Amino acid sequence: MKRDTIAVRDMLCFANTYLHNTHDDLVGQRKGVIDMIEAVLIKANNYGGFGYLNENYMKVSEHGKSVGIIYDESGAGKHIRPDETRRCYRLKTW
Repeated sequence: MKRDTIAVRDMLCFANTYLHNTHDDLVGQRKGVIDMIEAVLIKANNYGGFGYLNENYMKVSEHGKSVGIIYDESGAGKHIRPDETRRCYRLKTW
C-alpha cells in the first residue's frame, strides 16, 4: 500500500543527522534544512527547541568539523557561535 505521509519524528531524525554530519562548506543547505524542520515542527505543534552542537558532538561527525557553540569558560556568559547551522532539534514531547 502506498504511504502518503511521513512521521514528524522521522523528519526530525533526518534533519538532525544532516545538520550534524555534512561538510563544513554546506552552510546554505543546512539553513534550508533548518527552515524546513522548524516549519514542520511548528505546524505539527511539536517544536521543542534546539541546542547548538559543541566540540564534543562534532568530534563524531562524519564530515563536519565546525561547531555551533564554544562556551565561555570565564563565567561572563559570552559564548561564541561560529556556525549557527550546527544544531540539534527536539520534539516538544521528548
